[in-house]
Amino acid sequence: MMRKSMVLIVSILIIAMLGVSVYAFNEFFAWERPISLKIVAPELNVYFDEMCTDPVPEQGIDLGKISVGARGKGFTLYVRNEGEDYLWLTWYSTVESETGGKIYEHWWIPEIGHVVEDAGIAPGEIHETQYVIWVLADCPVENYSWTLFLGVKD
Repeated sequence: MMRKSMVLIVSILIIAMLGVSVYAFNEFFAWERPISLKIVAPELNVYFDEMCTDPVPEQGIDLGKISVGARGKGFTLYVRNEGEDYLWLTWYSTVESETGGKIYEHWWIPEIGHVVEDAGIAPGEIHETQYVIWVLADCPVENYSWTLFLGVKD
């Protein structure tokens, strides 16, 4: 009888230790946190849809949740030149300063196989772009938000 009680107690302790270990791993190593991105493009218009009817809101985009070590979380944005002049695009973001270099980004135009930087865009032209982020495995557990600036070269 004493042996059965001891086996039961040891079993309960092992299960509890496993539960605590799984919780600690999820909380500190496999975390998920919300992220958001604000896009500032004073000379251009940026949309979610190919028909350019759904503009990106000024307050930003909720990218959902990311998890540590996430690879290639991305989305499509459409950039439209509604002006009368041919423009050369330029962009930068605050992702490195806001994340301590723990989240990387890439913004490119698949149809021409070129990054958004230095791409030309004619009046009325629309570029389908892909914005992708990667999260390093040692990225601290935080909620992240940064700004993506899209502009034109003079």
